Amino acid sequence: ILTLLNSPAKGFEMSIYGSTPFFSWVVIFGGILLGIIIIINEAFEEEPGNFWIIGLFIILCSNLLLTSVWNLRGYFSWASNDFNAHYGMTIDLITKNHVGEYNFYPLLHLLIAQIKFVCGFSLNKIMNYLPSFLVLFYTFFMVGLARTLIKNNKKFLFVIAALAPLMFGFYSVTTYPRGLGQILLAFALIFFVRTISTNLIQDKILLLILVVTAMFTHPLAVISFFVLFVAAEISKYFKIRFDNPKNVILKLRKIISVNYIFFTFIGFSAWIMQFFVFDFNVVLLGVVLGIRRWRGISCLGG
Repeated sequence: ILTLLNSPAKGFEMSIYGSTPFFSWVVIFGGILLGIIIIINEAFEEEPGNFWIIGLFIILCSNLLLTSVWNLRGYFSWASNDFNAHYGMTIDLITKNHVGEYNFYPLLHLLIAQIKFVCGFSLNKIMNYLPSFLVLFYTFFMVGLARTLIKNNKKFLFVIAALAPLMFGFYSVTTYPRGLGQILLAFALIFFVRTISTNLIQDKILLLILVVTAMFTHPLAVISFFVLFVAAEISKYFKIRFDNPKNVILKLRKIISVNYIFFTFIGFSAWIMQFFVFDFNVVLLGVVLGIRRWRGISCLGG
């Protein structure tokens, strides 16, 4: 960290990789490699203990440093237009105390505004460092998902080691609604698996809350939930079909559930229909079909 702080960017840089001290890259990637070695070594023990937590901690610190290199060296931002748009929407939310009608991704801006009000950090610092911490939360959620799915400790540790590489790419260093939606999806997967295995009402409620929350992040997050639910129900169908072909319809009525599928579909439809591009296309379609004037009132129904 000190090496990065002592080598700030003094102007336009063609490449952050060449401008950043080589020692910093050695420490970052060496830490990731060391963490993976510790976890895999623990996996080969006859009775794996908890020493893998140290390896995971080293990986988390290294990834946090990796995604903060540009920020520690004094870059204003890592993106351009979209970052500025979200920056402006957050300022509008803070100054006007309400979400504007042009804001289609309010959850991210609400989160940033709340962090600013509670912690008092500058808006730029929050937006720059937030993706790094979201990556940490993603790792925690995936560890929880792995523990829910995998009971064998050796296999579990191999999965933990595979979490070392950054999965989000561009969204690991930029504040985007889609990145927040991916974090919520990872968190929701834990409760989704639990609803299948335990069928507890509290898991269903938490999953429903996360689905509703994801609707205010990005439409692709809702689509991801929709695909997840559809794939799960299809896999249930084929499992019942091949395990016991008799009384398939009766078993399907007891096991197959389309509630989440319809819920996410309705949520996505509501989001896309209030988007101004959708409204524009509906008007344009009416003009093409001759049932609506371009700058007038609909000819059908007044």
